[in-house]
Amino acid sequence: QGNACFEKQVQEKFSTINAATGTVTHDLDDGQVFRHTSPSADFTANLTNINLTGDHAMTVTIVIEQGATAFIVSSIQIGGASQTIEWQGGITPSGTDNGFDIMSFSILNTGTTGSPSYLVMGQLVDFA
Repeated sequence: QGNACFEKQVQEKFSTINAATGTVTHDLDDGQVFRHTSPSADFTANLTNINLTGDHAMTVTIVIEQGATAFIVSSIQIGGASQTIEWQGGITPSGTDNGFDIMSFSILNTGTTGSPSYLVMGQLVDFA
């Protein structure tokens, strides 16, 4: 396996999801960055098409544009299967009313390609 070298900027496509509530599909075939506007409740992010081989990792970023009441990604699924989130500092974060929150999830497949086992680590950074 070789190295990647970029001599110019790297751009990544993002998808916008409006009024999230319940379980919301985040199709990684559309990219790894998602923008949420006007969420109406805490929600579960169901990551589909993850295609993460064994001993590999990736990061999924969710930007939430908050209203008067802040909501967050409260749980993660991968292909519909619930995952445990190991939160930074050991505490589930809270969102920022009328601000912007960036939630990042580092995902490692500690198993194999045919029998994945995921370690999901989450954090939230707020911008007011």
